[in-house]
Amino acid sequence: MSVIFDPLTGQFIDLGSAGAPDATNLLDVKVSCRFATTVNIADLAAGAPNSVDGGTPVVGDRILVKDQTTGSENGIYVVDVVGTGSDGAWSRATDFDDDSEVKANVFTFVQEGTVHEDQGWVVTTDGVITVGTDAITWAQFSGAGVSGDMLATNNLSDLTNIPTARVNLGLDTISQAEAEAGTGTTTRAFTAERVAQAISALAGSSSDTTALQTNLALNFFLDAIDQARSVQNLQDGYVDQFEDQTGVDDTNSVNESYDASGDFYKPTSSGADANTLLMLHSNTTDGSTVMTDSSASGLTLTARGNAQHDTAEKKFGASSILFDGTEDVVSIDDNATLEAMLDGSDFTIECWFNTVDTAVDKILIIKERPTTGIVLAVTHENGNLKVRMDDTPDNTFEVNILTTGLTLNDGAWHHVALVRNGTTVTIYIDGTAWGTTGTFSGALYNSTGPWSIGGLYGSDGIVYTGLTGWIDEIRFSDIARYTTNFTPATSAFGTIENMTLIAEPVVALSAPSTIHTTLFKEDVDAVTLNTDLMVWVSRSKRAFTATNATNLLNDTAHPYANDMRLILTSSAADLPLGLDSEPVYFVINANVNDYQVALTSGGAAVTFSDDGTGTHQAHVVTQTTLANEGTYSTYDIIQGTSDVSGQPSDTDVTLFVKSANNKDFKLHGQAVQFN
Repeated sequence: MSVIFDPLTGQFIDLGSAGAPDATNLLDVKVSCRFATTVNIADLAAGAPNSVDGGTPVVGDRILVKDQTTGSENGIYVVDVVGTGSDGAWSRATDFDDDSEVKANVFTFVQEGTVHEDQGWVVTTDGVITVGTDAITWAQFSGAGVSGDMLATNNLSDLTNIPTARVNLGLDTISQAEAEAGTGTTTRAFTAERVAQAISALAGSSSDTTALQTNLALNFFLDAIDQARSVQNLQDGYVDQFEDQTGVDDTNSVNESYDASGDFYKPTSSGADANTLLMLHSNTTDGSTVMTDSSASGLTLTARGNAQHDTAEKKFGASSILFDGTEDVVSIDDNATLEAMLDGSDFTIECWFNTVDTAVDKILIIKERPTTGIVLAVTHENGNLKVRMDDTPDNTFEVNILTTGLTLNDGAWHHVALVRNGTTVTIYIDGTAWGTTGTFSGALYNSTGPWSIGGLYGSDGIVYTGLTGWIDEIRFSDIARYTTNFTPATSAFGTIENMTLIAEPVVALSAPSTIHTTLFKEDVDAVTLNTDLMVWVSRSKRAFTATNATNLLNDTAHPYANDMRLILTSSAADLPLGLDSEPVYFVINANVNDYQVALTSGGAAVTFSDDGTGTHQAHVVTQTTLANEGTYSTYDIIQGTSDVSGQPSDTDVTLFVKSANNKDFKLHGQAVQFN
């Protein structure tokens, strides 16, 4: 493939010449840098500064070094050590430390800085570059400060002299006025954004453009975050960093939850309802000490001592919380959310625990008075349980229930729930109410002491009466969840629902043959690509009507064949009752003007009981094989390309992101390129 990049049109031009440069040598985008230098660093090898262009780098930041007196020292560096003054340590970035990675027309963007914020810079050194030996010269091509005929031969400039640029590239001339008026051979002047649009021209070539597409999508994603942009449309695609919900079809998406403060989508949870005041799952990596409240309260929990998540033992998910019986505790500072639960209202406090501890007075959950004493406590007593509740700071305990004859220290998991229902206080053990109940009217003592799990975190900072064992699935609720015997949950509280996130369709200029997808994902649970997280793409949608009497979908002269895969949507979010947007259906019994759908290939037709309302749409979809292309900050960059040439020819491009196996994650953005 012999091409050259035209800065006027923003496209690669096929020159048809054996001597023409290859496209991958013309355009190579690197992950953006946080800062760029403004002056020579006197002795970069001996010590890097702790301030660059008015900003303070941190470990892991990328720095564009471009002003060295010794030009061979220029390049892209990563902060390894933040020094004091000029004794820090930087090393060359791993994507810019090899001769094959450093060449003319490599470019990057700068995110921050007093002088260089939101600028683009490109390497203008021609020929083979030996890293550490040859000078690496950089020139600005976009952002504040660009003016005049900016080195047109770098192919990336936001030029004011377009004819000169084209002559330098060996292309025909055209005046800028002609370009802007649409009377020349093109209608658009080139800007930095056109770099992104040009990549789509490479997607169908024989060149491996994965790295280009990854870095391109990442740069525009970060730029969209920096500029607080919503959906950013490109010529053949778009980038959506979920600044708002504009780019998502919330009408047809299923089990999606949008976080406006964090700008991400995630699967909804069925258990963290409005009555849940605190929900602590473990379900994380071994040894982690990060304790997260999954309820809407978002309370701060602190692991103290050696309290940590342990994958060796768990009730649900990947782990539970391990306590070693000495100074381990998870504490929660006094707060209005949990305090309100004790004002005389109904409540439920529950968890799972596993222990072989034979000691007494070992804390499961406790609310402490700030000096000495207990407001509320559930403790393990050598195989039995004790519940104490006090309405005044006198330790007389209006509720004092002690079970007898139990062996809950048998090394198995047991569920305990403390429930206040009106004036009745009941302790349920593995779903069965203990025979003795308590009576309590009014509020508990209003203490400013902390809540503690697995031990008592005293106001003196010392942990007392700690449990030896594991605790999992802790939930506080402001209702009486159990009023009769029950079967304890067989899965984690707040089980994550499977999500289908549907993007708003984008109309392509012509029917694309390939669709390239990039997702910016942050894991909460461990997620397996193509199993727990899947992408389906479509270039084809057609309207249909439904006949519930025969379970037929009607579409005159439709192009569908049996076993094609379909996702269904409706303008009114009211598909025929029995159909929805979550499954990926198989076409069966396709006739000229109608067809049916099944959940399996050649399976039984899905039945539905009405015809629905609104305009129904069927999207032919192809699954994209996803791969993790690396991590930036907290984001995994997930990418994949699908050949959609076998779908009915159309221009309505739609992205479907689907989760399975009840896995939790945060989706911070997505990018789609097609050609």
